[in-house]
Amino acid sequence: MSLDELMAMLDTHRVGVVAMLRPSGDPHAAVMHFSVNLRRELLFSTDRNSVKVSGIAEHNRAAFATGWSEDDWKTFQVRGTIRAASDRELADVHACHYAKHPQSAAFKDDPDTVFLILSPDWVRYSDLGIVPEHIEEVQM
Repeated sequence: MSLDELMAMLDTHRVGVVAMLRPSGDPHAAVMHFSVNLRRELLFSTDRNSVKVSGIAEHNRAAFATGWSEDDWKTFQVRGTIRAASDRELADVHACHYAKHPQSAAFKDDPDTVFLILSPDWVRYSDLGIVPEHIEEVQM
């Protein structure tokens, strides 16, 4: 399975867990809506005053996971660097994210809305519901 195929499979999910470090170094995980842009980056919309945003300056690494249920044992896991989107990136970020999550566009003009971009350097896909189990990892 190619990296493009793995990243395209992420498009079949809408919600996942992003984990990062707070300024103190304590871990923080949050369930969030996400989207994937053409550069294979994960996009998250949040409030600029959130715990997620507060730790990015000190700790720019994050992890993400989605998938898995008692019926479907497929998971996607991602690790990489995370940062706030710049003003010049917002038009593309909005187009991508709001296409997948149109209800989120209600926050587009809120001055406290910020987008986080997770650029993966490691991706893992697992299907533990088949025999033999199928696991693929891609180091980028």
